[in-house]
Amino acid sequence: MKPKIPEIFPLIIKKAHSTVKIYRTLNRGVPTFTVSYVGASGRKRENFTDLAEAKRTAQSRVDALAKGDMEGLLLGGQERQLYVAAAAALEPTGVSIDIAAREFAAAFDVLGGDSILEACRYFARHRDSSLPDFTVADASERFVKAKIDQELSARHIKDLRRITGHFAHAFQMNLRDVTSDDLGRYIGALKTGATSRNNHLRNIKTLFTFAKTKKWLTKNEDTAADGLAFVKVKRKPPEIFTPQETAKLLAAASERFVPYLALIFFGGLRADEISDDEPREGESRGQLRWEDIDFDRGVINVPEAVSKTIGRKITMQANLAQWLAPYQGRTGFIYDLDPTIDREKCVAASGVKWKHNGPRRSFASYRLDVCKSAAEVSLEMGNSPRMVLQNYATTVHAEDALAYWNITPAC
Repeated sequence: MKPKIPEIFPLIIKKAHSTVKIYRTLNRGVPTFTVSYVGASGRKRENFTDLAEAKRTAQSRVDALAKGDMEGLLLGGQERQLYVAAAAALEPTGVSIDIAAREFAAAFDVLGGDSILEACRYFARHRDSSLPDFTVADASERFVKAKIDQELSARHIKDLRRITGHFAHAFQMNLRDVTSDDLGRYIGALKTGATSRNNHLRNIKTLFTFAKTKKWLTKNEDTAADGLAFVKVKRKPPEIFTPQETAKLLAAASERFVPYLALIFFGGLRADEISDDEPREGESRGQLRWEDIDFDRGVINVPEAVSKTIGRKITMQANLAQWLAPYQGRTGFIYDLDPTIDREKCVAASGVKWKHNGPRRSFASYRLDVCKSAAEVSLEMGNSPRMVLQNYATTVHAEDALAYWNITPAC
């Protein structure tokens, strides 16, 4: 006769993916057996004093769990419907309800309550083997190349290179791995004004759209940039220099810095059309050349390669012609330095506080008061009339405009 092998508790009864356990406890020295399992409404426990009866019940319950028999689990009508629906949904997976519930609870905890389905979609999107591997740097380079092929202006291309280059430096990863949260933090941390941040975001959005058209990103999914909103720009009157401040700055400027200031104050040119203070490797800082100024006809020809938009012709005002007259006959770049040092020296010597973009805004304001035409001023500045009125010009007194256009070297 074989010796009886003692049973080890808890006893585990399994069928398919369903599990029922029998626990043994002592109640005042008398053994009690508890049948435990997870039903549709939660954990169930049934107590027995007879082990054989507990085993029969456990077997019945595991059979019922495997078959989805809610009556065998003594469930009510609504619980039965929920259980049957859940079992039917899980049937193709081969996963039992208790395992699915535990994994769902664990995933819910990992995601901090966020949508598990959205997390799964994000994972599937980013593991799509059909998408090519393009780093942010690769995508940016091809994006800029495409814009060059479209024959956009040199100034626009330069702006794209600067923005996408900064973006690629910050995100040294695959383009498809950039998240909306990370991109939002990147834009928010830019040490620029609201208008410049909007410009960064606008170009990055265009880059992501371009990547979609090239099938580098999933076509029907939002990109990291799609959900980001532009910053609301608070409009305030542009700061301009008074005629007295303008005269002091020009009087304090060094010989090489005078043309730079005069061309902006009285010609409305952009600072970086005269001097490129962020040159690419191997390129000169200078932009506008003395050869672009026709002293005989009194006009300045701004080439398209220099202008931020299209090329334009500016008729020189009488006082500008006087400021530039001593330099007639020179060739080469008008100013091929970073203007920061000369500007700081000029400000210190004159005692005039520098105002960001103040010279060009001064031109727009005083010129508009004289000619009364935003369209004319916009042609001279290379902006739209709306941009001139919104971002550059402010109301000035007629006597101040008269004094401004009479600032000459003899003053």
